[in-house]
Amino acid sequence: MMEEGQDLITIDEVQRAVSTFNEAMVNPSTELMDSLCADELTYGHSSGLIQNKAAFIDDIVHGPFNFLTLEAADQTITISGNTAIVRHIFLAKGTNAGEPADVRIGNTQVYQKARDGALKLLARQAYKLPN
Repeated sequence: MMEEGQDLITIDEVQRAVSTFNEAMVNPSTELMDSLCADELTYGHSSGLIQNKAAFIDDIVHGPFNFLTLEAADQTITISGNTAIVRHIFLAKGTNAGEPADVRIGNTQVYQKARDGALKLLARQAYKLPN
C-alpha cells in the first residue's frame, strides 16, 4: 500500500536502479550495497540459497565470486504503484575463488520505492535456464 506523498515510479527510474545495482555488483562496497537494498531484502540464488540483506552484502563484498562484467539481457519491467518487477537474463563474467566463471541465469527482481524516494531492491530470485 502506498503511503500518502509517495510518487509512482517510472520505467526510466527502474532501468536506472537496475543499472546502478548491476554496476555496484561489479564494484561492491558495504555502504553502497546497503543503500541499494531494502532492509527486508530476500535474495535467492539459482542454487536455492536464500540470503537476507546482511548475508547478501557480506557475500557480494567479501565472498569468493568477483564479477568483472554484468549484463541484463531481454529485460522487461512491470510497474504496480510504488513497486516494480524486473525480469531479465543475468549474464556475467567473473572469477569464483580465482577461477574464471561465466554466469547465465534467469533473474526476477522486485524494487520498491522507499520513504526517501529511492528505489530499493526488495527481492531477487535467480533460476536456472535450459541450455
